[in-house]
Amino acid sequence: MPPRALLGRVLAGLLLIAMTSSLIAIALSSTLYGTPVVPILGAFYRKLHLGGQLRNQFIGSLLIHAIWVAIYFGIAIQRRRHRAELRQAQLAEALQAAELRLLKAQLNPHFLFNALNGVRLDRW
Repeated sequence: MPPRALLGRVLAGLLLIAMTSSLIAIALSSTLYGTPVVPILGAFYRKLHLGGQLRNQFIGSLLIHAIWVAIYFGIAIQRRRHRAELRQAQLAEALQAAELRLLKAQLNPHFLFNALNGVRLDRW
């Protein structure tokens, strides 16, 4: 997938996941505590009106999910790079083995020719 398309999908997914987790947090907080803002976050945002508190709760959720996605992509890129380096090393090793076989194949006929030629010359 091209990087631009992937970035668009990742950003859309991040927004969707952050919105969903914020709505779940609002529902659970309303059910358990009677307030739409999680109490520990409400203590931090006490001076803000309810809309500001909810916005900050959403932004916090978005940041947490963005960090997780960044960590995931970092690990995935490292794995892909490691696999590519390993594959390149395997190909280089296979190339060296093929070159060695080629040199041995070239050496053997000359050796046989020289040996037979030496035997023939000794007879004369």
